Amino acid sequence: MHYQLLSKLDNEVLCLEEQVFLLQSDEVVRFSITKSNVYLIEFATTITNSNREYIIENHTVNWDINDSLATCVFEDNGYRYFIQIEQGQDENGLFELVVELLETK
Repeated sequence: MHYQLLSKLDNEVLCLEEQVFLLQSDEVVRFSITKSNVYLIEFATTITNSNREYIIENHTVNWDINDSLATCVFEDNGYRYFIQIEQGQDENGLFELVVELLETK
């Protein structure tokens, strides 16, 4: 899934998103990427509620875990990355995904 801003001049992609179902843990992981200067209302709650900080490879990762969702947001090279894990209760799993994303770019 991706969101696009359509104009007469160009087709600018605002957000790329992918959802993955993890069979071993019965969790749904949602990865979303926007440019750092793009603010979508859909992610406002994630940005607001992710008020804990953790540093990974010189990147500040803002994160939070509640009863039903583990979330984090971080920026790298002009892009903002969002990770949401439904039923996620382990911040280490969240941070492992961040490390994988940073290593594969």
